[in-house]
Amino acid sequence: MIKFKSKIIIFFSILLIFLSGIWVERFGIDNKILSIIKNSSDSISRFIYGFKSNEKISIVFKEEEYKKILDVREKSRN
Repeated sequence: MIKFKSKIIIFFSILLIFLSGIWVERFGIDNKILSIIKNSSDSISRFIYGFKSNEKISIVFKEEEYKKILDVREKSRN
């Protein structure tokens, strides 16, 4: 009787593993989990490095370059 119970437990364990593999593949859960991990690690690293960096970045344009940018922006709106 003990051998029969252990065989049933092994059978259902294998069946559970097999069905969970199908479920993960069908709904792309592995990609979702990896995406969540990547996004959370990015957010955490931005949060940590945000305290460390006090640098300011400034971009300097000549007046004629700035006018070109404005012209291109205006043309793209039309």
